[in-house]
Amino acid sequence: MNIVNKRMWYFLIAGFLTLICIASLVAFGIKPGVEFSSGSILNITFDQPVSETALVQELNDLGYTDLLIQNDGNAVAQGQYLGYNIRINASSLDEAQKTQLTNNLATKLGTFKTNEFDNISPMIATETTRNSSIAIVVAMVAMLIYIAFAFRKMPSPFKYANLRYSRNGVRYNNCARSLFLVWPLDRLAD
Repeated sequence: MNIVNKRMWYFLIAGFLTLICIASLVAFGIKPGVEFSSGSILNITFDQPVSETALVQELNDLGYTDLLIQNDGNAVAQGQYLGYNIRINASSLDEAQKTQLTNNLATKLGTFKTNEFDNISPMIATETTRNSSIAIVVAMVAMLIYIAFAFRKMPSPFKYANLRYSRNGVRYNNCARSLFLVWPLDRLAD
């Protein structure tokens, strides 16, 4: 299979998929999780499997329509069945609302154990978002420094970055234009 001769098609497919991804990000945006937007996380384990539709119906009947329910499936530790895990993300629940919610769910859907209940305040969510952004920028700078360090002894590194190539008396200096021309990738010359 000659991949090099078909690289223009691969670049076009990759470019098309990249444009679709960028358009999706612009159109729909990124929905941040509870950790980045503040709210409550309730992780419970039912003794028996519970259908997601029954849980959603019960939560709607209780007036909780803005909840995100994640079905984690069966909880197993060291080969022992522990129950059926469900994670509920809410915009904000205080202790009284959490107690009312868990009592109502226990009477309607059966017994369960509360594994985790966390409230993430708006201040913590903002701080987490800021720290995550800083970590991403630091990681990008560290990668650039590593790449610069790794290729520091390379003769004429810009020659390879620009993909200059002479063939039959024609010199190609433009990186974008030379990517789509047919030439062997292992032969870079002045």
